Amino acid sequence: DAKQAKFMGWFLRTHDPSPGHVLNTTGPVEVTFQLDVRTPIRRARHGIALLSPTGQNLWGTAVTDLELVPGSYELTHSLPDIPIQPGVYFWQVSIYTDDGMIDLWDCLPDLIVSTPPMTHYRDEYAGLLNLPSQFTLQVASASNIVEEDVSA
Repeated sequence: DAKQAKFMGWFLRTHDPSPGHVLNTTGPVEVTFQLDVRTPIRRARHGIALLSPTGQNLWGTAVTDLELVPGSYELTHSLPDIPIQPGVYFWQVSIYTDDGMIDLWDCLPDLIVSTPPMTHYRDEYAGLLNLPSQFTLQVASASNIVEEDVSA
């Protein structure tokens, strides 16, 4: 293949330092994409998207003005969390310039999210985000009741 560059692999790092493709904890995570550059690339742009199994774009960003000489690179994105429901997702990454796409890769293997579910116990009501919430219940006192003036 005569491409200027090609993505070769990807992995996650969480507070567990061993790299992998399964997200089983909440909190900070780094996702790294391995790129092999064969010829110099000036003013490169690197795009990343996290996609659902149906291809819905859940998150994305881009980095611009990269100067890449031949060699192997690790492109790492640090995220505070990936708070999505457990399931199978995939990353899509690209490297391109004003002259066009150099490489666009639907990353394999898939991203497996196996964090504990923190939302509704029924899937149809759980939504896409896997965010915890706190609930309180208290008896309302007369001083907590807000009366609304509905006079015109």
